[in-house]
Amino acid sequence: MGSGVRARVVRATAATACVPGAPPTTTQPRAVTAVAGYDALSHAVETAVTTRRTALSSLFSREAFRLLDGAYERVLDAPQDVAARGDMLLGSFYAGLAVESSMLGAAHEPRNRG
Repeated sequence: MGSGVRARVVRATAATACVPGAPPTTTQPRAVTAVAGYDALSHAVETAVTTRRTALSSLFSREAFRLLDGAYERVLDAPQDVAARGDMLLGSFYAGLAVESSMLGAAHEPRNRG
């Protein structure tokens, strides 16, 4: 396993361990929810259309978009909907994995030299 692959696995593992549960997010302001959700959606779309996409990044971006699209309006309309919050969190995580899997991380993190 190359060092780049190991680094991505470590980041993905760390992100899995750090993704918070949905209940703590129910008290964040509606505007924060909207902006964070829009940001996650933009990552899902960005990785779907890039020429640097891979089969793995396409898988993550499709699943991210499916989850985010289905939950975005629900969390704005019903902030206490823990299932929708969970879908947003998981969709956001998948969108982040899609960014890393398609090597678009360089645009989001200057240290990523791909």
